[in-house]
Amino acid sequence: MALTFTAPWRGLALLAALGLPGLAHASGTGGFTGPALAGIPVEFFMFGTVLLGVAMFHHYTLRIALCGAVAIASYKVLLSPFSTGAGLGGFVAHLGHEWVVLSNLLLLLLGFALLAKHFEDSEVPAVLPRWLPDNWLGCLTLFVNNIDIAACTAHGVMVSNAPDVLTETTADFGFALMMAAARRVPDSERFLRAGQWTQWSMDLFAGADIHGRTLGILGMGRIGQAVARRGVHGFGMSLLYHNRSRLAPEQEQALKAQYVSKTELLQRADHLVIVVPYTPQTHHLVDAPALALMKPTATLTNIARGGVVDDQALAQALAEGRLAAAGLDVFEGEPKVHPALLAAPNAVLTPHIASASLPTRLAMCNLAADNLIAAFSGGQPPTVLNPQVLPLR
Repeated sequence: MALTFTAPWRGLALLAALGLPGLAHASGTGGFTGPALAGIPVEFFMFGTVLLGVAMFHHYTLRIALCGAVAIASYKVLLSPFSTGAGLGGFVAHLGHEWVVLSNLLLLLLGFALLAKHFEDSEVPAVLPRWLPDNWLGCLTLFVNNIDIAACTAHGVMVSNAPDVLTETTADFGFALMMAAARRVPDSERFLRAGQWTQWSMDLFAGADIHGRTLGILGMGRIGQAVARRGVHGFGMSLLYHNRSRLAPEQEQALKAQYVSKTELLQRADHLVIVVPYTPQTHHLVDAPALALMKPTATLTNIARGGVVDDQALAQALAEGRLAAAGLDVFEGEPKVHPALLAAPNAVLTPHIASASLPTRLAMCNLAADNLIAAFSGGQPPTVLNPQVLPLR
């Protein structure tokens, strides 16, 4: 297991939030008993929860808002079964060790999706039996490529994600990223800030139009369709798409969408937006041969997952003028970014923030809390991904 912290207090935060459940397991008793926790107030565990929240986020407004949301959800979960003044031990005596894991509420609420950033993907299944016995694992994202659902299912661990609540916000950002790349917004801003703007000229940072052009979408799920609506209904774009399965006729008609092969999509799109989940089958789905099919005037926008696009091949295509521009919110091996992409003036780069509006992030937390409450109250979480484990619980 390889944990990497950007500051010592991040490690302390993890210890504060995870320490007691870990000790409970290490004790070999199957968990703390009521007397072992008697006198330990709920606020102690809330402190660890909030501290971990602060450690995970770098934007102060978002820290406060998310920690507040998690705090409210935490009390909602912890105090809904019982009303007691005896601290956490007062109701753990009634509920047993399974509820002790609730002390690690932020791990559950922010779902392993945040904590898993500190682990190698291959190590995630190895820690599941030790950290999440007979429990629930929530992910605040739509895609769950960093979670081995089969391993979770084998250990009786329910997995949930956060679909729908981030769809429109992510589509907004994807379209903005595409427009910024096509119209050379960051490049022109750097030019202005550097004091290089001394006169106007006809071709100064002339880019590509969006309206009336051909929008190509690779991956026509919720977010892909939301991007399509913006392009077709907002900018009068023609729409091509490729997906594992074709949309229903009425959906195609509503979007004026034409289903084409991946090859034709790459050849005809003026602006390509990628919104597919990352799987072994989609690794480097857009590689050097695929990029070679695209128009030299085209743009590529990736709001899917790093690894779907071969970043090295993309950087080379941008450098050689075989592709006009790219807008990227995700990267192979992120948070590390390929040096050639960092050096590319025609690449618009953002740090995986497509869903990062305050209302959407709060909605993601609330959905995770709803999943958590349902999981531990004997119900079915709203967005459970492996419902086959429910009869085993």
